[in-house]
Amino acid sequence: MIQVILVFNNNGKPLQVGFYQCFSEEIQQQIVWKTFHLVLKRDDNIYNFQGGGGGSV
Repeated sequence: MIQVILVFNNNGKPLQVGFYQCFSEEIQQQIVWKTFHLVLKRDDNIYNFQGGGGGSV
């Protein structure tokens, strides 16, 4: 089940944010921040799709 969809531009600005599970505003901000920093660390030639294993944030 998809819980969150995030799309960022190259500067880290979220272009599309979709939460399909109820999270508090604070948790949503943590998810966006942590996800961007995970993707930022990856090489440019790597497909930047992150899947979740159902773990907590």
